[in-house]
Amino acid sequence: MQLQKLNTLKHGPWNLILFATRYHQNDRIAIVAQTSEGEPYATISVNIPHANLEEDEFCVQDWNQPDKFLNALLRLDTFEKVEGKTAGSGFVTAPVWRITDTSLLIPKKS
Repeated sequence: MQLQKLNTLKHGPWNLILFATRYHQNDRIAIVAQTSEGEPYATISVNIPHANLEEDEFCVQDWNQPDKFLNALLRLDTFEKVEGKTAGSGFVTAPVWRITDTSLLIPKKS
């Protein structure tokens, strides 16, 4: 899996590194956070294949992340919410966010 560094974030006692990659299934944006030691910290995105997304958009699994963490991510200016846009899957609804600098993205395979 190829990872593209997006930004860093100090969150609580952790120094985190945010990465973009692509979901193998459909080549959509995937966002993960790792500690500075390389340990997994959080998977921020969720792959909802039927979601109607633009090339710079991704679904956020906000049900699995504390609000404080999500708000800290938005304060970085690396991401922004797409107002009024969500994607439903089963019993959850994921908000849609956008990467503000698309030059940071790994190119699509296709």
